[in-house]
Amino acid sequence: MSKIGWIDVLKGIGILLVVIGHIWGGTPTGMIYIFHMPLFFFISGYLSKPTTEYKSYFIHKTKSLLVPYIVYLIGLYLIIFGLPEFTTEVLANYLFRLIFAGNLLGGGLGVFWFVTCLFFTQQMMNFILSTYHQSSVIFFMFVFLSLSYLNAWFLPSFWFPWALNVVLAAAPIYYIGYWVKNENINVNGFIIAIGVLLVLIFTLFFPANGYDMKNTYYGFPLLTLGSSLVIIFGLKVLAKYFLTHEIVKKPFSEFGKASMVIMYLHQPIQIIINRNISDDRVLRIVLATVIPYLLYLLFKKNKYTDALLLGNY
Repeated sequence: MSKIGWIDVLKGIGILLVVIGHIWGGTPTGMIYIFHMPLFFFISGYLSKPTTEYKSYFIHKTKSLLVPYIVYLIGLYLIIFGLPEFTTEVLANYLFRLIFAGNLLGGGLGVFWFVTCLFFTQQMMNFILSTYHQSSVIFFMFVFLSLSYLNAWFLPSFWFPWALNVVLAAAPIYYIGYWVKNENINVNGFIIAIGVLLVLIFTLFFPANGYDMKNTYYGFPLLTLGSSLVIIFGLKVLAKYFLTHEIVKKPFSEFGKASMVIMYLHQPIQIIINRNISDDRVLRIVLATVIPYLLYLLFKKNKYTDALLLGNY
């Protein structure tokens, strides 16, 4: 839970849009893919507090991110794939996919790339931000962004375990979030609204203006990044507006606090509903959001599930 009230609201808006983007399809999903993953790297950068206590920072992030990641991954992996046949080839393939994850996982496990990418982005950016002056940091971000585009253009199918190559694209967005917080950057709401409208109109005519970070697709160089940031700023304004209206503040804030559980579980839940109950998209969106939220409330009540499934120690 963030100490900045509108951050939880923004995370709630973001995670709901992630669920909608994975279920709805078509133009709405295309629009959501402009910003839905960059939003969470931006938020992480906004909340970052660089420290030279590298060991304690690593341990803290391991507990809060990687422990739940491992628990959810193993649990859902066993549910989806079952126990492997105990032959050398089958077992090796089973364990290889489980251990290296990232781009190897899809369907109900497709979101797991984000967590390892975020973890390594945080570790690298904490070191950079706590070690180098701003001019050097900006140079690093330029290099990372350039390398991410080279990866997307010339080796789009090239990947590292745990989505490490996507860190190149995530780090500049993370830094922009940090910079916005550090410099107290605010943009006029009317200008943001006009910018969001122009981005959406442009994307209607040019659907390639979007991010698929897991598969190293970053849209048009700089233009799509700018489009993403414009919408992120718009959602930031919207979150602050919601903060003053309890009727919308409460549900989005709650979904924001439960965003980790919703992220991990929405795909398996909506896939099960789609296959066994109904293909109604609205029903799947509602249940894929509400069921993980109810599980989040349940997990909070026990110190072991709070630690292992929510990362709270």
